[in-house]
Amino acid sequence: MTSPVPIWRCLWIVIVLSVFAMPAGRAADDGDWQTWNFTSVKYLDTEKLDLVAVGQFRFRDDFGDFSHGTLSHRIQFDPQSWLGLSLNYTWLHTLPLGTDEFVDMHRPELEISPRWHGFGLEWELRNRLELRYIEDVDEVRPRLRHRLQATLPLTGLGFLSALVFSDELFYDTTLDRVSENRLLPLALNFKLSPHSNLITGYGVQSFWNNGDWVHSHLIVSTLQITF
Repeated sequence: MTSPVPIWRCLWIVIVLSVFAMPAGRAADDGDWQTWNFTSVKYLDTEKLDLVAVGQFRFRDDFGDFSHGTLSHRIQFDPQSWLGLSLNYTWLHTLPLGTDEFVDMHRPELEISPRWHGFGLEWELRNRLELRYIEDVDEVRPRLRHRLQATLPLTGLGFLSALVFSDELFYDTTLDRVSENRLLPLALNFKLSPHSNLITGYGVQSFWNNGDWVHSHLIVSTLQITF
């Protein structure tokens, strides 16, 4: 059995992650507050192959207005313990920043995600290629996303099973520039049952829009269910 993680180690990691989060937090001081809510259902769970359905909805303008909804299906394959592959299709109904009309988008996705252990943490680097097709726009807009995630497993702390940190960089090939960054300085992973987890935390989104960066505070929650 894994021994409980010393509380000083947890506090040290929280302090380090807070230092990284402070510049982004200051940048978003005058930004919008949003809530992003995910539900993930893994309805096939095998050693090599998983099938997952994911839904998401977002509210912005200080939690007041619905702005984004997605449905996604993912075929996930683990050829090695250190490597994950995923082929996804995502449908989005979203309100672009600065507009008042929703658009529908179709997005095939390919993910390659190496995983490793180091410094007492579990690491994953998710690399995603997205081909974004907006209805009524005769153009496919590719985008690259790279997310580094670190997880600190915890034992002996009740429902709290892990601390999670991630940072994701977006590169828009149509704009030929970095177009977005999502920093999650700290999230808490709660093991609700043998088949369900709840991950909740605070994040900062930095989005390139009309020649300037727009920053938003995020309250993020993810409910994961496995059958």
